[in-house]
Amino acid sequence: MRSLFNSRKKGSVQDVIPLIVTVFFFAVISVIIGGILMPNLDSSGFFNQTTESRVIGDDAKHTFGLFDYLIMFVLFGLSATSIIGAFFIRTHPALFVISLFILFIAILLAAVFSNVFIEFVNDSGVDENDYQITIFFFKWLPVFALVLSIIIAVALYAINPE
Repeated sequence: MRSLFNSRKKGSVQDVIPLIVTVFFFAVISVIIGGILMPNLDSSGFFNQTTESRVIGDDAKHTFGLFDYLIMFVLFGLSATSIIGAFFIRTHPALFVISLFILFIAILLAAVFSNVFIEFVNDSGVDENDYQITIFFFKWLPVFALVLSIIIAVALYAINPE
């Protein structure tokens, strides 16, 4: 069996799993950098030594504040790629049972990542107002994975290109 990340056919239900993993790690890294590292660098006086360092510090805070929106861009971009790719794949309807099994695994994985991320944000002391979009998405991650998988499955199995 080929790896899910190295599959040549894109647009299948199995694309939901790498999407969840990618967005999860991107969100964790952005919270670590923007919510934990930047306030510690700011309180240490690292960005208060000269005027130029203050400007750099303000720019860095602004840039890492945009990661919340960037996560949504990555999420919708990867989702749209999977949905559009599903239209170009010809598959047999008998494989729908396998898609249901993969869907079940994706929802379980989404629930685990959702809980882990919410606990990480709560325990790290990050200001939740800085990551409202990301936190909202991760609270609804299992539902998003279900809806995305259903849309991909409909594009794969219900729409006949002939």
